[in-house]
Amino acid sequence: MSLLDDASLIVTPNGYKASKLYSVKPTSGLGDMDVVRATTATRVNSSNLIESVAINVPRLDYTGGGCPSILVEPARTNRVLRSEEFDNASWTKTNTTITANSSTSPDGTSTADILVENSTSNVVFGVNALSRPSGLTLTTTYSVSFFAKKITRDFCYFNDFNGFQTPIVKVFFNLQTGLVGNTSAGVLNPKMENYGNGWYRCSFQFVATSAAGTQIDYRIASATTDNVLTYTGVIGQQAIAIWGAQFETGANATSYIPTTTATVTRNADVISKTGISSLIGQTEGTVFVDFNNQLLSSTLLCLNKNSTNSIFLTTSSSGSLSGRVYANSVSYSTSFSGYTTLNQEIKMCLKYGSFGTKLFINGELKSTNSTPIVFTASLSSINLNDDIVLNGNATIRNNSSIIFTTALTDAQCISLTTV
Repeated sequence: MSLLDDASLIVTPNGYKASKLYSVKPTSGLGDMDVVRATTATRVNSSNLIESVAINVPRLDYTGGGCPSILVEPARTNRVLRSEEFDNASWTKTNTTITANSSTSPDGTSTADILVENSTSNVVFGVNALSRPSGLTLTTTYSVSFFAKKITRDFCYFNDFNGFQTPIVKVFFNLQTGLVGNTSAGVLNPKMENYGNGWYRCSFQFVATSAAGTQIDYRIASATTDNVLTYTGVIGQQAIAIWGAQFETGANATSYIPTTTATVTRNADVISKTGISSLIGQTEGTVFVDFNNQLLSSTLLCLNKNSTNSIFLTTSSSGSLSGRVYANSVSYSTSFSGYTTLNQEIKMCLKYGSFGTKLFINGELKSTNSTPIVFTASLSSINLNDDIVLNGNATIRNNSSIIFTTALTDAQCISLTTV
């Protein structure tokens, strides 16, 4: 008999329709999750193409290939206009012309643009297109992302040439190898994600720090060598293809949000279920989540969205994974640090009861709190990656969430969390 036979609730990337994500167990419908997101949003489908899904439809995302995950994200706004139209006057071109809609983009359509060189002299600051998002707030973290593909030039880079940020934000990306090149001080978490067919999503974060930092040059340029801003161009030579520029407030690049004449906001994914007290252990139990962490500091799962009687599985900015229990408004926490590597699969579970709490991560018992847990009100709801409680604001790729109404044995928890 499988350990999962004893589970009261199992939620995986499975059957769905608008406003509903079906639970694997129970099959009665009691555990089916309600899905709310009052805007369209994008995902990567099973063909590895970016596509838009309708309002309130859960996003089963295949980023990285293999089995899908439930993509759950906070609300974000793309502040770059004409995110796919670099030929538009919203983008200032230097040493380049734009050949519009001339390459197949990461969504499978012919909407990608190509930067074409138009100077035989020493090209100053590459062949580039420039936008200028404004209204930045000092000390706030912002995320930059765009898609780029090599045509003839091996490198592309982002550069705030006018120095609206101090230090100047600059980062190189190697489109031949898929590796991040030289970065300036202040660039955070630069990375390249392979989207196939030569496309990479290039991204990084920075904190607005200077007195002039209320705007930034959003400059995408081509280059021939790492950390070299100039090269001799060839008239008519196609340098790089670009698509999907995004600039958002937040400490990670979220799923692509296309824009035209105005900024566009994607609402948060709210995946929850109320009235399920019979599926949650009221005196003892076990809560499990299997996820890929896209950013530290988030609520992965919570039972009862309050600080009186509730259970949370969370991550923190320091790389700590925690099981936090509120019983009669008193907080009891078990946590373990050291999970600072992003985009890795993590399996964690928390068991609770009269013995206290125990936290298991990737096949090991990591933390114990021996204070007995006694709830004074019923636990009756579940939320996946709630972005209100505990200030969770990250992207989470949820592979599965499972609840048991009993406290599993240590051996069973180790087995359940082994990757």
